[in-house]
Amino acid sequence: MYCCKSGPEHLPNYHRWMQDPFLLDATASEPLSMEEEITMQKEWRDDEHKCTFIILARDVLHGQCPDVPPCPCDNSSNERSSFPKLVEQTLQCMIGDINLFLSEEEEEEIDDEESFRRQQHLQNITQQVEMKPPELTQAELDLMIAESSHRRKNLGTELALMMMHYGASQLNIKRFFVKVKDNNHFSLRLFKEKLGFEECAYRGVL
Repeated sequence: MYCCKSGPEHLPNYHRWMQDPFLLDATASEPLSMEEEITMQKEWRDDEHKCTFIILARDVLHGQCPDVPPCPCDNSSNERSSFPKLVEQTLQCMIGDINLFLSEEEEEEIDDEESFRRQQHLQNITQQVEMKPPELTQAELDLMIAESSHRRKNLGTELALMMMHYGASQLNIKRFFVKVKDNNHFSLRLFKEKLGFEECAYRGVL
């Protein structure tokens, strides 16, 4: 598998995927209009808490454009303009997306109310003095294989490990978690059985 930074050129394919009731249910998503998709893509592109990549199928990529150069790591306009045909060449190779949603790592719960208040007071003072931005050391991992032709081929394990390695080595992520519905048996098997994720919270369907 290969990944590339998502851009507006990818939206028609993504919009088509998100009309599929199976994918909407699996990802707990609501169908959006194309205009809404465009707005969301712009917001995600500029959000430092979100890291989104499009998944490209290696077999399709090599079959359609064997001489395609390595995908740029930076999404800047200068970098993208250096590869004028890259995105166009790879649009037919899209099979899904993978994301990291970055946040501050959650702290352990404190039972003693007075101790909790004291800690909160100290944290507020520290933040006011140091004025340091919060450390984004945990991330929600989100993976979607949208094209049915590439499901059930053990790609999820490779992709999840690749993204987790990127997050740990490049973004200093120390904790990964996923949100999976009870009826999404393929995702449960991937994360619990293959990747060793442990259940840390449960929320039933309301």
